[in-house]
Amino acid sequence: MEYKHLQVHKQAVNALSVIENTDYILSGCADGRLALSHIDGEIINFPKEHSGSINSIDHVDETIFTGGSLDTIIQWDMVKQTKLNRFRTDSISAQNNDVMDIKVYGDILMSCGTNCQLNFHDLKNKQGGKPVWSLKHAEDALMTFDYCPQTNFVCAGSLDGRLYSYDLRRSDVIIDTIENEKIDDVSTSILDVEIYQSYILISLENGKVQLRDLRNMAIVQEIQENRVKHKFTSKLIEDYHSDKKQYLVSGSETGSLNIWSLERKVKSRSPQIFKTSKTSPSSQAEGAILSNIGFTRSSNRLVSSGGDGSIHIWDNVI
Repeated sequence: MEYKHLQVHKQAVNALSVIENTDYILSGCADGRLALSHIDGEIINFPKEHSGSINSIDHVDETIFTGGSLDTIIQWDMVKQTKLNRFRTDSISAQNNDVMDIKVYGDILMSCGTNCQLNFHDLKNKQGGKPVWSLKHAEDALMTFDYCPQTNFVCAGSLDGRLYSYDLRRSDVIIDTIENEKIDDVSTSILDVEIYQSYILISLENGKVQLRDLRNMAIVQEIQENRVKHKFTSKLIEDYHSDKKQYLVSGSETGSLNIWSLERKVKSRSPQIFKTSKTSPSSQAEGAILSNIGFTRSSNRLVSSGGDGSIHIWDNVI
């Protein structure tokens, strides 16, 4: 296994996206800057179009989408590093929403944020602007969501611990409260959700990472991390050598990624730990935060964003 880290930004990296079948990584910073980095150290900085933090990144071919504070979603040309379009979710005031998560599916751009809405933009509309459809069932900020094309289900996690499941074919909404212990008598927030066929992976503010059955929300496997103060994500990844082996990877605030071999019959297991470099120029607290995770199976590469503006890269991991 080989490890390296790149000092890409001056502040925390809040959004990360690896570009499949390449050696390039997209990252968005708390200061609103977008960068395209090569693992050998080349860094391409985009013009600053975000006034606040970039919270989420997605890309399709050579088009990038970034969502962030002050109700801002930008569509970019990756090759020319120029803005193509701007989208809004609130036509009244940019102060009404911070975009927390975005994803692109075909001609639809989806987003969620602090205005408690799940929004749908039509990318065929070259004028950008407001969404063509919004779902407004949430009672608190929506922090994250994922979509399953096979079932047309969207699952969105909120700040108050509710999980909203939307059946887009029938317009049904199922609201589940994840039953976990409370923090200071307040339900623990859902920080990240990822859908994998019949399973959903949920990262919680109390440090738990849960793999649940998407049909009945029963817990299949649960990992207990330390309580976290920042948003962190988890991923389910497949072995580079065999698609029959899966691993659960989670970020942390202790300077390491934790990787568990996923065995349905094992409830608790010590993780394999991937530590970061000790030479980071940042303060110890910021450098220990590993939030977003990316994995490229074709190159067996694991990537994580750092609270000090760095990107951590592990090659030949599994």
